[in-house]
Amino acid sequence: GIPSINNPKFIDVKDVNYLRDDDIIIGLDHKGIQKAYPTRILVWHEIANDSIGSLNVAVTYCPLCGTAMVFNREIDGKIRSFGVSGLLYQSDVLMFDRETNSLWSQLAMKSISGKSVGSKLKWLPSQHITWKAWKIKYPNSKVLSLDTGYNRNYNASPYGSYINSDDVMFPVPKNRDDLSDKTWVVGVIIDG
Repeated sequence: GIPSINNPKFIDVKDVNYLRDDDIIIGLDHKGIQKAYPTRILVWHEIANDSIGSLNVAVTYCPLCGTAMVFNREIDGKIRSFGVSGLLYQSDVLMFDRETNSLWSQLAMKSISGKSVGSKLKWLPSQHITWKAWKIKYPNSKVLSLDTGYNRNYNASPYGSYINSDDVMFPVPKNRDDLSDKTWVVGVIIDG
């Protein structure tokens, strides 16, 4: 029910008329090439299978937990194409790859079932940044177009008031009580 974007089209920053300055985009800067993926589009698709230069990437976004991560799609020497399984783990998107039909956890960064179980995803640097900041920093970059091949209202969110609510749609076990369920946090991985 949530189709990934598999043939993304891009336009120049100067031609973008559908973003507000405070819109959030997921930005990639790889070897002098920059691409922006607005979350107002990704909220409807959750995954964009793309390439930036010679690097094949999966730009992933889970609207339930607000997590955006970018991964190298080359795994064990083969390029994978990812889709949205419709399943969740800890209120986070579970992806599948079309080549082996294995399930992949975005936050765990690995396959959790199927032929690829235990294989790890290579997490790539990206920026979670406002549209205003991005277009100032990268005025010559490319931006994901509204021409996704799907008829969606990219001016509205399919999650309505969920983002502004304190409630979670799919409860998860709590490990601590000093933060509300939807408090924004930044995770850091050091030496694994």
